[in-house]
Amino acid sequence: MKTRGFTLIELLIVISIIGILAETMIGFYGMRDDARDSRIINALGQAGSIANTIGAMNNNNYSGVCADASSFSEIEGLNLLGEDIESSGGTLVCQSSSTGYCFSSHMITDNSKHYCVTRIRSGYANNPCINMTCTFD
Repeated sequence: MKTRGFTLIELLIVISIIGILAETMIGFYGMRDDARDSRIINALGQAGSIANTIGAMNNNNYSGVCADASSFSEIEGLNLLGEDIESSGGTLVCQSSSTGYCFSSHMITDNSKHYCVTRIRSGYANNPCINMTCTFD
């Protein structure tokens, strides 16, 4: 009489395939967060470009760029970029004055990191905009 069952080799192959599939799914989850971070960085960069244009058209006056501390004004569709940042999971910090601007949002993959855009510089920062400046890495 022959018993039915799996050999040790067959079990190891099945376990290996399950492990590879699980690793692939975990990798896809991280890529989604990276894509959200890229979307936030792109929106902040576009907002900085628009703010520079607004400043150039208004004799280096940036005071109308932010509607309040957490949203862009409706000038040149900046508010749509703010909505894009928030729909991606970011939190917009918006500061502007007659002499400059500062925009930032926390990153999805690392909540303690922020991406910051100022009139002079942009990049990863340890904190959001505070008094029109960021502490860049």
